[in-house]
Amino acid sequence: MKKILPLIGLLIALDQLSKYFVTKMPATISLIGDFFQIEYSKNFGVIFGLPMAKIVIILFALILIPTLTYFFRKDLDWQKPLTKLVYALIIAGALGNLLDRFTYGFVVDFIAIGSWP
Repeated sequence: MKKILPLIGLLIALDQLSKYFVTKMPATISLIGDFFQIEYSKNFGVIFGLPMAKIVIILFALILIPTLTYFFRKDLDWQKPLTKLVYALIIAGALGNLLDRFTYGFVVDFIAIGSWP
């Protein structure tokens, strides 16, 4: 489990770096027409931008991350590299978004798929 920490750190750094570059983009970048775009947006809510108080979101994340870690450590096969990668991606994403909330007061989002919220 401890061997995953450098990977999580690297993924958080890549997450923050990609978000930094997106905030500096002059315009939306279309990758597949209007279906798949890189588009800077601010997410003040939770999943799909659903509104919720900032303190509730932060408390939820601070409870959810250790809870997921506990169950993942207990129930997953840690000998598989894919298990480690998926865990690292989930935790790095959650911590990156939590860092955004502390830094900016919102999560920096930038992947737009069709009319998906």
